[in-house]
Amino acid sequence: DTLSVFKCEAECFAVVVRLKHPPKIYELRREKDAYGLEEEVATRCLEMGGVRNETFGSCYGYLIRVSSENLQPLFANANRDKLHSLKRFGLIDRNLYAHHDAPKTSTLVIRSGKNEVYRILERTQNRRVGMLLRSLMDNGRFSWYHALHDTVATPRGIKNIFELVDCAHWIQALSILESMSGIKRPTSLPAKVFYALLQAGEDTEVESNDDRVALSIPEYCTLAPRLLLTPTRLAVVGFSVEMSNRVVRHFISNESFAPECFLRVTIGEENGARLSSDQLSYYLCLRIEHLILNGFSLNGYTYRFLAYSSSQLKESSLWMVNTQGSWTVESIRSWMGDFSMCETPSKVAARMGQCFSTTFVASGTHDSVPHGVKDNFPDVLSNHNGKEMCHSDGTGLIERSVLEFMTARLPLGPDDPTDVSIIQIRFGGAKGTLAGWDFSLLRSLGRRVPHSNRINVLLRPSMVKFNAPYRQLEIISFGMKIPYYLNRNVILLLKVHGVQDEIFLKMQRQMLNDLDDMLIDSQKAIEMIPSLSGPDSSLSSALVHMLFCGLSPTHEPFLFSCLHAIRAHHLMNLIKKS
Repeated sequence: DTLSVFKCEAECFAVVVRLKHPPKIYELRREKDAYGLEEEVATRCLEMGGVRNETFGSCYGYLIRVSSENLQPLFANANRDKLHSLKRFGLIDRNLYAHHDAPKTSTLVIRSGKNEVYRILERTQNRRVGMLLRSLMDNGRFSWYHALHDTVATPRGIKNIFELVDCAHWIQALSILESMSGIKRPTSLPAKVFYALLQAGEDTEVESNDDRVALSIPEYCTLAPRLLLTPTRLAVVGFSVEMSNRVVRHFISNESFAPECFLRVTIGEENGARLSSDQLSYYLCLRIEHLILNGFSLNGYTYRFLAYSSSQLKESSLWMVNTQGSWTVESIRSWMGDFSMCETPSKVAARMGQCFSTTFVASGTHDSVPHGVKDNFPDVLSNHNGKEMCHSDGTGLIERSVLEFMTARLPLGPDDPTDVSIIQIRFGGAKGTLAGWDFSLLRSLGRRVPHSNRINVLLRPSMVKFNAPYRQLEIISFGMKIPYYLNRNVILLLKVHGVQDEIFLKMQRQMLNDLDDMLIDSQKAIEMIPSLSGPDSSLSSALVHMLFCGLSPTHEPFLFSCLHAIRAHHLMNLIKKS
């Protein structure tokens, strides 16, 4: 982030470095490769000079004493801007291109007061405020040292930022801390900044003690804390408003859990990037395994591993929970369902993750919808050469009128409920889709649909993955219309159903004419570009913008070349796939 060099004594310099993120710690050693040649191998490690990784994770500033002969090797691999800065200091008088061995560390002196900060955060009156305060320090907005030692004079005495936060109303404190999180550069005056913002907003009355009202959180969302687990630290990233899920929704609403009891943990690099497999040394894997399986303490609250969804697994993410009352991790999993029918650990984890899908509640106490569910409606099966095939795998039925009724009352749904013909759902241990049908029409066609008016949702056995007591219908997403393009299989099916060859030939001729016309007609190009594959979205937007500005492909060579390349791409695909 910043680098400064000072001459502190004869033939000795002090290099002061401030990092944006904690450093990576490597152990360098020489090993022989398959051909017997020695090579230098860097292995990610958790300590250096007897100092553990947590200390490096809390330090962003470093002072390095360097002799004049080691100054050049130290910055041999620095970028050109840093070298120019050192030249302006008069410390380097020639370009450095050679690679040199880094100087050896002699003495490592660590001074830390982070434990005192942790003890203060444990005593913070509001749990969310404490997490947000920690996130500001973990994200480098200000350091623990300045948080302890920067003070401001108030009518109640001299106070640091922790004392100012305790004196303010918790909703005001949250608002100010959120504003401070937007500071682009680190500050060494956190108390003074907080107090200035507090005075600027002291005339604003707190209208509600309800955090949902105060923070404008939609009813179907939750404010989830996020934590980054790295090789050197546990960093609170902050809070994010996201759609809720079955487990979080139930335990916050019915079991007196605070939103901060559920923690989204991501395993990654110090800067938040994905932790690649070549960085996972033996000791680093042990650290991650220990923290996940044994849990950890955050601001005085113990979090333990609960589960993860399929999408989280791809992102190296998981859920951890701080249990309340008589609840334990095991009892929460028991409430989620009976997973005894799952034969492998990976299948158990996948089924638990099913309970963490982000959903809207479409029934029950929320926006109640009268409905009845039959969960053993038979699948559509056939037998071919002794092999049974399921043609309705994962797809059930829902009464069309009930589907439209629910769609009209759910957030983020389409403007016209009649546009929806299918929805993706969760119900207890069932997952899949429900297709909207008129049940009376199905009965007239001889389908075995129940005659009871109370049954309007039909689940098939192929949809039920495990047994769960949860009996609320949850919607993940609505079916939507998307563009569809002809291919060989679709053309063959349409021909079997009576579509004549001349229809397809006519469509092909029209497509070829449009590709030719867009090279000379700006309006035709504007109509064609958004619907054509090949160029990415940024290029398509740029071309459309050029055309809207009045540029013509007949007069602008670059625009003509781009359109010509798009035309050639589609002609080549037509030749290859015909």
